[in-house]
Amino acid sequence: MQTSNLYAMQGRGLAIVDRLSRGRWGSHQLPASGHRVVWCHLDLSPTPAELEELFRASV
Repeated sequence: MQTSNLYAMQGRGLAIVDRLSRGRWGSHQLPASGHRVVWCHLDLSPTPAELEELFRASV
């Protein structure tokens, strides 16, 4: 994953997915079309400390 610029118009998607999922994500390529599918695990009820950490972090 590349380091992204906070003000870039593109390229922050996976950085956002990584931060929201706390690193619990992955991807695979569909054989028929060649498209890539990204999946992630999200917390349904994050704690206040987890929310604070999420919003303090730079993307």
